[in-house]
Amino acid sequence: MVIKNSRVTLKFAAIFCISYLLPIFGYTQEEREIKLNAVVIEHKIKDPQKVIKIIASDFVKRYSPQNEISRVTEYRAIKANGSFIDFKAGKGFYLSKKYDPKSKSGKAPLLCFIDRYASLSYASNGEDILEPEYIADKYPLGYNNIMGYLTADIISIIVQFSPLNTEHYKYFEYSFTNEIGKIHFKSFEDQIPQKCKIRAEGDIYYNIKNFSIERIIFNTLEPYIYGQTGKYAHSNYVLAEFDDNLNIRSLYYNRKWDKTTQSAVKNISLPARRNPQKYNLQEYYLLTLDPAVYCMDNNMLVSEYKTLKRREDLDSLFNKLSFYCLRYENCTYTPYLWRDILDAETGEFPLKQAIEELNKKTKIENQVARYLNYEPTIDDYNRLSVFYDGGYDKYIPDYQTFISYYKQIHKKML
Repeated sequence: MVIKNSRVTLKFAAIFCISYLLPIFGYTQEEREIKLNAVVIEHKIKDPQKVIKIIASDFVKRYSPQNEISRVTEYRAIKANGSFIDFKAGKGFYLSKKYDPKSKSGKAPLLCFIDRYASLSYASNGEDILEPEYIADKYPLGYNNIMGYLTADIISIIVQFSPLNTEHYKYFEYSFTNEIGKIHFKSFEDQIPQKCKIRAEGDIYYNIKNFSIERIIFNTLEPYIYGQTGKYAHSNYVLAEFDDNLNIRSLYYNRKWDKTTQSAVKNISLPARRNPQKYNLQEYYLLTLDPAVYCMDNNMLVSEYKTLKRREDLDSLFNKLSFYCLRYENCTYTPYLWRDILDAETGEFPLKQAIEELNKKTKIENQVARYLNYEPTIDDYNRLSVFYDGGYDKYIPDYQTFISYYKQIHKKML
């Protein structure tokens, strides 16, 4: 009887080896070792949720341990009825927030664009030219043409409420896929929105040797952070890539306004144009990040990154600089930015298509003329101060201080 059971065991082992190891022949030695390790790992830990718990534990320990500053480049393109009507690009600083996995709402990073390009912005009909000012009114009439806030919110949502957070990973179901180092996830519907703050489905890609996150894809992402009821009126696709230090190095976001609006919906972020369903609006965003290399010293100067924490009270300065650049679109534009735009590797982001189509509407050289080497004026500063209730705080008490900060930060981008 013992011999018979041994034969059965050996037979099972042989079948296992053939079914899982046969496909690795024909690969290089390094590839075979990786796949062999994956076989051992994924069948030793049979519960994919346990794998995710290891990944999440590693992530919350290593992600953004302090406030940091890094260079950032963002691209945004808007399409209506199959034709591009807007393209924007900006270079500047990304100000991270010290990560708190227990936060109830998350802390969105700040984006401050110091050098930017903005094409002429067309209305949804593709003909009328919009003024640079944004309009924020009751949806669905309102729209927001500002670049920068939406991608910051998406990053906050990913790190705070996805399976990467040890406080929230239990609100999702998981399954191994046929691809090594890839786990599929989907939020539990009965946990939304009381516990699970996002309706999401997608895939997590991880390093099979050290269980660190490499990429997360959302084929569905609907935030319910502030207790919304009903579904969003759009569908989302998000791809976030991580570097070896678990910092996000790129974020691609595609938002399609292709669903029927429900009256119960509360939109955290307005569409880029009015009546998005009517004009089949599509929004494309790409954010690329360099490793953190800067910090703010006690004299509010941007210096090479060491281990200094950014002072929280300096957020006032960056918020105002950023709002100025975004709201009025009068931020300086330099040839350096345009060179980088043309040479950029943008993956799924439709950079070349957007530029080619908009160039046919109005020549690029005519579109950028109004921004070339623009320097903020005292009138710009006064408009900015009025928006902030006329306050001249100690960080930007006058125009000369404002322009000195602006020039000093802009110099770091060239």
